[in-house]
Amino acid sequence: MTDCLSYFSKSLAKINPNKLFVIPSWIPKLSDPEVQFNLDPPTYQQITNVIRKMKSSGSPCPLDQLSIISFKHCPYLRTYLTELIHDIWLSGTVPTEWKRACTILIHKKGNNNDPSNFRPITLESIPLKVFTSCLRNAVYSFLASNIFVEHNIQKGFTPNLSGTLEHTAQMADIINKARIRQRSVVITLLDLTQPHPI
Repeated sequence: MTDCLSYFSKSLAKINPNKLFVIPSWIPKLSDPEVQFNLDPPTYQQITNVIRKMKSSGSPCPLDQLSIISFKHCPYLRTYLTELIHDIWLSGTVPTEWKRACTILIHKKGNNNDPSNFRPITLESIPLKVFTSCLRNAVYSFLASNIFVEHNIQKGFTPNLSGTLEHTAQMADIINKARIRQRSVVITLLDLTQPHPI
């Protein structure tokens, strides 16, 4: 266990040791927003929509053992969660309990004694997942309404848009045109070991 803790502590610390993000000079500055950020807390309906979209098969966090299924089937719990999120949203302070998570290691391949052969999966509490989903939706709404997201480039996490399907269709079209015109085409697929910065 000590080897695992040491390995993941070192590998995660390398990514961004100061936890600072410096905007690169090549990123163009955004114009002032025409639509201001909506600071209103999420409504009961918005929270219900977030809960309905969450997978029922997800594992509950061992720290609180709350299952998403409970929130899907119990309007009273959703009402209580809405009031709780409303208070947290307005206070601007996330409860310490919500900041805790449980990380489990999933064996990928190879030697069981080598920590690099495991993939960490972090289980967060359902209330935190709902809260952060509402926050993500508010941020995305702000970005989309001000046309700060370029949908021809950014596909990931865009509502009602499957970037994978679109990119696959574009690649198939490129290959087909190259075949018809008897041209060569080079396709490079990148497999990033840690695609999501922490």
